[in-house]
Amino acid sequence: MQRLLVRWQKPILLTRTHGDGDLSRWMQRRLTSHVRRNHRHYRGSGHVSPGRFKAFRIQNDLHSLTVLR
Repeated sequence: MQRLLVRWQKPILLTRTHGDGDLSRWMQRRLTSHVRRNHRHYRGSGHVSPGRFKAFRIQNDLHSLTVLR
């Protein structure tokens, strides 16, 4: 199990994964649902925001507290 800090644009999410690829699949579902909801609300199409998400491995509890400040 890994602790990861995920950044996508401004929001920050601290999460745990159980295996390789878990984060990618979860982020794909999360971002796809976000885009669909955004397109329905604003009646739009195309990209909502540029770029991909970034994930950084958190070493320990003290590191996670420092990162989240």
